[in-house]
Amino acid sequence: MRPDGRTLLWVFGLGTTAVAPLLPHGYHGQVQRHREAYLAGSELLLSQALAGVTLLIAAALLLGPVVRGLRSGAPALPTPGAWGPAAHVALATALFVAAGIVSAALSEHGSVDPMDLFGVLLLAALYVGSQQPFPQLLGQLRVLLRCFIWGSLLSIAVMPADWAFLAPGGAATRDYLGTGWGQFMGLSANPNLLGPLAAVALLLELCAVARGRAWPLHAAAALSALVLTQSRTAWLASAAVLLLHTGPRFKAAKRTLLVLGAVAAPLLLLLPWLHLRMITAVSGVRDAAHQARGLAWRLAWEEFREAPLFGYGPSLFDPEHRTQLFGTADHWIGQAHNQFLHTMGATGVFGLIGLCALVAALIVRARRTAAATKGLSAALVATLLVECATESPLRNLNGLSDRVLFAVAIWTVLVCRTPSEERGPQPPARSALPHPADPPMEHPCPVPR
Repeated sequence: MRPDGRTLLWVFGLGTTAVAPLLPHGYHGQVQRHREAYLAGSELLLSQALAGVTLLIAAALLLGPVVRGLRSGAPALPTPGAWGPAAHVALATALFVAAGIVSAALSEHGSVDPMDLFGVLLLAALYVGSQQPFPQLLGQLRVLLRCFIWGSLLSIAVMPADWAFLAPGGAATRDYLGTGWGQFMGLSANPNLLGPLAAVALLLELCAVARGRAWPLHAAAALSALVLTQSRTAWLASAAVLLLHTGPRFKAAKRTLLVLGAVAAPLLLLLPWLHLRMITAVSGVRDAAHQARGLAWRLAWEEFREAPLFGYGPSLFDPEHRTQLFGTADHWIGQAHNQFLHTMGATGVFGLIGLCALVAALIVRARRTAAATKGLSAALVATLLVECATESPLRNLNGLSDRVLFAVAIWTVLVCRTPSEERGPQPPARSALPHPADPPMEHPCPVPR
């Protein structure tokens, strides 16, 4: 049996959940909790085997059409008309990836790790090989995220308390719920990774397409995980649930919300001084540039100003860079905590152009498919944009990780064919009036002369 996109999605999704309990958890402190290698022995072998199988299936899906085309003498590559209705999303993604590779090759600290291409090959293979109807794809994504969410909740009972939760105690941790447990991490390496994934799982469960009888239970599980993470960004992103309603009374309001969001998002995501003013207004801290994410934003902006064309390189905020900045690699800043600023600092203008093209393509695709997906596509893109404001979810999409699972869930919904696209364009209804080219109709009764 020839592997398809469904097989690839099952192997990757279940493999991510299987490997997650083996990975050490990070936390917000300034001292690394785990200094040893991430995996070793049988755990490393299992992780490498699952990642290898995923890559083999992805390679088979990508090379299959080329091999079959060479054997049959047909064109090895599909014509532009056969790329599908989401071709502009695939092309924008390719531009984003290519811009990052060019910047990495030409930047001063540039280097490309082969595993950095894992997410690229995975997304490309899912685009080429996934021909599932939207209801079936949605059902598969629900099962995969249920495994991760329920596994995370199960870790509360079977894992030590300091593993499932990020215990409060430092200035960067929080305990808004007053439970004394801290932030819930579950199978993720960080609460800020589990939060957006739980928000996506909640959106999938609430989408009114092909839902089973147990969907309220699974939605409650996703909501519980989302609340327990105490991730403010994820809480804000979950407000995208409002976009799921497709009733006629809400269409005008949603259209206005999308337009305002499209105008405000570049300002909120690209201007670091506006970030700092927002932090000052909310927290009351005057020196916001040295507090929390404000410091990461300022450092990424400075790296962009130093090398505006190609950026610092993909090693932005890696251990060597942190040692250069802070004198030690044991620092909480491991990213710019903003996708646009991280892209600007790491890959410069080239990467920023690719990222803007990708975001624009996703917004256009979400707008076109919102009705067919009952608002799910628009809600997922809104969730991604909110996450991009305080995190960098599109960086380092390598290996079987929750960050890749988050991107894959959004990607597969946006590039799949909707029911109307499966049926193809419908011929216009024939009018009852005679066409000018048709012969004149004879009058049923002769007209007297």
